[in-house]
Amino acid sequence: MANARSIDVINAVGVVQFSINVDAYASDQAAFDFAYSQLSDGWTMDIGAGTYTLTSEFDITDSINVTGAGEGLTTIVAAASAYGIHVTADDV
Repeated sequence: MANARSIDVINAVGVVQFSINVDAYASDQAAFDFAYSQLSDGWTMDIGAGTYTLTSEFDITDSINVTGAGEGLTTIVAAASAYGIHVTADDV
């Protein structure tokens, strides 16, 4: 499980490829976009505990897994005019 305000990129067999310190990016959106760009089908984007603010819609168009620290622990705040997380892929 990712640490607070971090995102782990995990391959299809469960090995953490690397962790992203979200606070090291210009925005939460930039960290999410970078993490997503590193994923392949079947991989996991594990979002650590904390509140993350997305300034635009986060589109998931690949068959990946998205996990968090648990209910009430990982919160994603979306821009008012967006879905927040918009999933258009199968098997997410």
